[in-house]
Formats: sequence, C-alpha cells, structure tokens
Amino acid sequence: MLLKLVNLKFGELAEFGYKGKQMVCIGTNRIAFNALTLLLLASLLQPINIEYASAIEDEYSPQSLLLMVYADGMVDVEYVVLVDPRQISINVSLPGMFYENLLVINEEDLPLDYSILDGKVLVYSLGSWKLKFYYTTPDLTSKAGRLWTLHVNSYISFTVKLPADATVVFLSKAPTSIWTANGHYFITMPAGKQEISYIIGVIGSKERAIVLINEAEQAIIEAETKGADVTQASSKLSEARTALEEGRYAEAELLATQAKKMTEEAPIKIVPSQWDRLWVALGAVAIGLSIIIIFFQLRRRVKPTAKKIRQINVHKILEGKRHLRLEDREAIEFIASAGGEVFEAEIREHFKLPKSTVWRMIKRLEREGLVKVEKVGGQNLVRLIER
Repeated sequence: MLLKLVNLKFGELAEFGYKGKQMVCIGTNRIAFNALTLLLLASLLQPINIEYASAIEDEYSPQSLLLMVYADGMVDVEYVVLVDPRQISINVSLPGMFYENLLVINEEDLPLDYSILDGKVLVYSLGSWKLKFYYTTPDLTSKAGRLWTLHVNSYISFTVKLPADATVVFLSKAPTSIWTANGHYFITMPAGKQEISYIIGVIGSKERAIVLINEAEQAIIEAETKGADVTQASSKLSEARTALEEGRYAEAELLATQAKKMTEEAPIKIVPSQWDRLWVALGAVAIGLSIIIIFFQLRRRVKPTAKKIRQINVHKILEGKRHLRLEDREAIEFIASAGGEVFEAEIREHFKLPKSTVWRMIKRLEREGLVKVEKVGGQNLVRLIER
C-alpha cells in the first residue's frame, strides 16, 4: 500500500507540473527526497511487491509504448522494455499479430537476433538490459465507413500520434494528456484495453451528413429484408436525422456512421410466420415447375456445345472472414469479377490507390490465404485461391 501511495504522489506531481510538452518542476528536490525515502522504506517493509513479481515472471518490464498511426490504418510501433541482463534470451509479446520490418536493438543501439514463435518474439538479448522494438503492423486499426478505430491493450500507459487532419470522435477512457504538433494529435492513454475512434478529413458538412444518412438507411433496408434486428440502428438513424434538421452536421455524420455499423453487426433472426411458410412452399412449387418446363424445352432444341464460363463464388471465399476490412473485400470482389486473376497494376488503377497501399492490401490477403502472387512478364499477377 505504501508503494502505491508513492506512485500516486508522483502522478499528482507530473500532472500538476505538466505544461505543453515540458514538465515544470517546482520544489522537486524536496519532494523527490521525500519520495525516495518512502521508496526505500517500502522496499525494506515489502521486499517483493506484486508488480515486480509479475515483471520477473514475465522476464521483462514494459517501459514505454508509442504508436504512430497513418491514414491507411498502418501503425508504426516503438516499444521499449527492461529485461534481466542475466538472461540469454527473452520472450516478449508485442502489440499486433503481424510485424513488418521488425528491428530489435539494445540500450547501445546494437541490433539483436530474434525469432517469432507462437505470437511472441524470442530475442537473444546476450546481457542487454533494455530492448527497443521498431516495426509496422496493420492489426491495431479497423474501419467502418469513414470511422477509424484504434484498438490497444497495454500493460502501461501509451502515447498515440494520429494522422494529420484527424478528428477524434470517441475515447474509451479519459486521456492523461492531449497536445498537437504539426497538425497531428498526440494522446496519452492509461494502461488497459483502450479504443480511440477518429475521422480523417473535414467533418460537419450538410452534404456529407445527408450522404451518410442515406447510406445508413439503405443498409437498414437491406438488413431488414434478411431478417436482421435493426431496432437500435433505426433509433440511431432517427437521432442522425434530428441532428441534421437542427444543423448539428458533425453529430449527424457520427450518428449515421454508428447506425450503419450497428446494422452491419445486427444478428439475423428469421422467424417465419405461417404465411411465410406458405409463400415459400408456393415458390418452391413454382420453381420446380419452371425447371421441368425448361428441361423439356431444352431437350427439343439442338444447341451447339458452348464453352463453360468459369464462375467464382465470392461468398464462399469470404466465408468466415468477417474481420476483413471493407477495402479488402472490395478487392476480392473485383478480382472475382475479372475471372479470378488480375495484375496488381489493375487493382491500383481500379481503386485509384497508391502502390504502397495496394502492396499492403495484397500482403494482408496473402496472409489470409485468399490470394497468391505470381510473376508474369515482370508484373505481379494476383490470383484468387478458391476453396
């Protein structure tokens, strides 16, 4: 309890003396001396506390975490942990599941060897006491319409640098600090499972709000035809229309986006009534009669043998892949419409995307086992993998 009190005092001091991006220390020597005395006393009374025991058990102690988010959802991660220099190797869990361009260095900025096993990074630390991880991952963000959400589960407080022109619309908890620099938001969040939702670009226009409301309304209509429960989504859409009428355009955009997301996540519960069963039965009879009539008509005709056109079942390919991003699904549908294979340049031209963004998209689809890439005439040919 005494050690936690000391930590609380330090937190109060940091919050009181924070100004901009600098820490203003007033009476620091006296406070630091008292805090140090309490720490020494706590260490004598409680030689091993719970947090330290946990750090020893995990073989490392997180020190800092910085996440730099880009407009396409990619995140550059800078993660620093303290380790026991007596250990030859350390297993470290990193935020995300895919680590692109991973670099591990020690306190002297010397690169270290590592291997990835069971979702963790095994680092051959060789007497180092500090490890720094630098990599890029697409696994920390998701997108619904224009709304991006960053998902982070951290043992320590962390700082997020958002893309330029990003507008924050939701924070799972109150941040410990927020500041801006060169058009970027910097947000420090407390430890734990946190979410930051934001929209890139200007929000609050009447025209954009109307477009989003219409999209949400169309999504609700389509979901209703499939038997989904869209009660909450309809209520949220009604709030969006009210906000639009009252001139609160930014709020209307946000509410419409939330309504569409709720529609996409609404469970489908079809409870057929007696009339529904009757219509289904009549429809089945009508289809059966139509098939019989067409069969006999085809038997009377002599038709030349035609080459069978290859059809691709996109629904079957995407089955069980609900976590895919919207742009990834659209890419799969585009490849399928082209017969199952296209050149990477065709994807860039069709979606008007930069080369780096398309390359990352294809890498994600490769990891999901949905496409494979072959070199044809010096170009990348992207081919669907059918199940």
